[in-house]
Formats: sequence, structure tokens, C-alpha cells
Amino acid sequence: MADLDYKFVQDLINFGRGLAGDIVGQPFSAHRLNALSVGDVFAPGNQLDDISAKVTHSTSRVQTENDMLHANMFDFLMSSENVATEDILTQKDDVYGGNTSYFVSSLRPLKRVMCIRAEHNVRLLRTNSNRTQAGGYSGNRRSGELPFHLVGGQFVIATGTEDPEVVATPIPAGLTNIGQIKDRKISMLPMDVTTSWWYLMMPLFPGLDRVRENDVVEVDVHDDEPVVRYRIVTPLIAKVGTRGVFALCQRVSP
Repeated sequence: MADLDYKFVQDLINFGRGLAGDIVGQPFSAHRLNALSVGDVFAPGNQLDDISAKVTHSTSRVQTENDMLHANMFDFLMSSENVATEDILTQKDDVYGGNTSYFVSSLRPLKRVMCIRAEHNVRLLRTNSNRTQAGGYSGNRRSGELPFHLVGGQFVIATGTEDPEVVATPIPAGLTNIGQIKDRKISMLPMDVTTSWWYLMMPLFPGLDRVRENDVVEVDVHDDEPVVRYRIVTPLIAKVGTRGVFALCQRVSP
């Protein structure tokens, strides 16, 4: 029996899926970081050609350690030749949900393109180890917190010596409430306040592999409301061929 020519099979699959996406799919704009990317993931210099894809909710049960993220994963019926992992795909048609964004998380051979919904733009900051307290705001960020910002195609942590007006670059991300996590401790007080646990999903852009415990995530939920802050409790490692930054977070404000 002759060996299966996987490249030939993959080319046929891409042709069929690309044709189907063009016929029954919806339009997406695509963005990809490059060596000149600075300050904005969605800058015109990062924009690729528009694509078409049919989006369906993924039925795959993809695990990252003990947490399930399949509720935020979607199958994209399209040619895998048109995208790479960490690409940001944004819907262009209001009929299908307006400007909802996704990031490409899995490009396994012979499988559909899997993406994770990223409905928020978040800012990532790290507490400066040289300071004991975060304190108030200085410029556009809290004193004692150093932003991750996009420079030369990768996210770097501010050194603390730059102008305090340097701000964290917004990162497309999914943020999902996962309710109360059970433990063995028995509460003795019925009025105890439960912890608000959240699951964070971000593309693994260059530099974001350094995310660690106690990093802070800020989200502007609404323009007329205070910034909501989350503390990363446990960064998680992706399994089953998915790529991304996955972390268990605790809401700490407002």
C-alpha cells in the first residue's frame, strides 16, 4: 500500500474549504503582527487580505489542564493556507455579529481551523518588583505597574524608566466567568463573599509567553464605567494542539 501524500490531500481539503467559505461564509478582516508592528495590533501595517469563512461552534472538548475552553472555541470553514496561528480575524458584517474578533488557535493538518472568540481588548501590566505598593495613577497607568506594550513586533515590559505616558497595548482576548471553584474548605459563615473567578484567553503573541502569576489584566467594559481589573492566579499550558495564553484570574475591582 502506497504511503498517503498528506500534502496533496491537504491541498485538496484547502481548495474545497476555501471554495465553501467563499460561497456560504461571511467576510473577515485579518491582521498579523510583523517585525515593524508598534503600538496597535490593528494598525494598517498589520492588515492582510480579507477572507471569507463559515463559522460554527466547535464541539471539540479541548482541555487546558482542568479547565474547559470549548465554549469559546469555533470551527472556521476556510482554507488554512490563508491564516497562521495568532492571526486576528474580525467580522465585517453586522448581520453576523458586527466587529466580533477571533484569534487563530489551532492549524492541525486535515483538521478545521480552530479559533477562540476575543470579544474584549485587554491591557496587561506587571507590578514593579522595586516598589512595595501600586499606589495611585501616574500618567496613564498606576505607579508601580509596568505595561506590556508592542514594540518591533513583540510585546515587551516597560522598564519603568520611560515616560509615564507609555501605555499598555490593547490585546484581543476572551474573558469568561466560570463561577465558583469548589475546594475542601468549609465555610462557617453563610455571608462569606465568594471569589469571582474568570478564564482569560489571549493569542500567544511574541513576548506574551512571559505572563506569570500576579500580572494584572485591565478591561474597559463600557466607556462610562470604571476600568475592571483582574489578577492572574494561575497561567495554564495549552494542550491538544492549541496555541494561546490561558490563565485563571480573580476579579479584584471595582
